[in-house]
Amino acid sequence: MISNLFILAESAKDTLFSDSPAVLLLIYAFVIVLIIIAVFIFIRFLNSGIREMKLMRMEVGKLAEELRLLRNDLKGNRRNSSSIQ
Repeated sequence: MISNLFILAESAKDTLFSDSPAVLLLIYAFVIVLIIIAVFIFIRFLNSGIREMKLMRMEVGKLAEELRLLRNDLKGNRRNSSSIQ
């Protein structure tokens, strides 16, 4: 079994493209292009996360302002009801 694997490994070295620099160059270029694409997608993912975080902060700020206005209205209603009595 192991000897068959060694025979296959030895025969794989003698293929048509094993010593061709053009094929090796294409393989290296393909790998580099894949790495560049992965980095580009990762950077876009990070930028969208930052954008989403800014939008979330704006929404939380709006909710905090509405809460402050509601509290002021409740305080005003309490003062009005206590002054009426």
